[in-house]
Amino acid sequence: MAVKNRNLAVARRKIERDIEQAEEDRKRKLRAQRLEFARAGIANYQKRRLGEAVKAFKQYIHVLEELNKIPPGTLLPTHFDLKKDLSELLMLSGVYWDLVKLYDRTKSAEARQEFDHYLNKYITFSKGMPYQHLCAEALRKYIASEKPIHREPFKSAYRILNTSKCFIASALIEVTHLETLPRLRQFREEFLLKYYLGRIFVSWYYRWGPVLSQRVEALPHWIQFLLGKTLDGIAFTWSLKTLVNNRSHSIRSKNKLSL
Repeated sequence: MAVKNRNLAVARRKIERDIEQAEEDRKRKLRAQRLEFARAGIANYQKRRLGEAVKAFKQYIHVLEELNKIPPGTLLPTHFDLKKDLSELLMLSGVYWDLVKLYDRTKSAEARQEFDHYLNKYITFSKGMPYQHLCAEALRKYIASEKPIHREPFKSAYRILNTSKCFIASALIEVTHLETLPRLRQFREEFLLKYYLGRIFVSWYYRWGPVLSQRVEALPHWIQFLLGKTLDGIAFTWSLKTLVNNRSHSIRSKNKLSL
């Protein structure tokens, strides 16, 4: 009887090891597939084969859901290790972003639900991440240059992810030049914060900027356009002045070296 029980225990352990090995093989195969699907999605997106890109991106997400054994549409950053899986999280955020842009161009009710889902996922997989500012910048550039169909959801997502505190410039993102916001940030860092009155203004702006931006967003479009062009002018003037000063400094330095 003891020998029979021992044989049964050995057989049970062998079955358990076989099951574990089969599960590990399955996961290894899925991990390889997920990369294939992600690469296929990116390649198809770049070649403007949009339907195939959507299919590949969805397959990539589905594989990650299978690996985590969760229902479709429930993938969260908590299913990953931020340190070990940062590259995966970044790639997943990029996939959601491409899906958002693809579904922005569709108008059916079903497609709108998909758009909302992927935009929420993009926010979820961007907010609080080391690459959050890159995701906010992608939104800013898309809003400013691509003229999205679902304008308000994009602006709302940008407000959530944006950490620059350039409140009014962000509110006028659709009527300002693409380089205006970065130039204004440079103006703040390289000029305003160096002087006492400049720091007072920045502190005042940080306090009242959110309120002012809400009022700016409520203005008629033609007034927003004029304010946007004014900011463009200020930003361009600062950028031009900086460029001239840098060139002058470079010329003086060369002259000193030649002497």
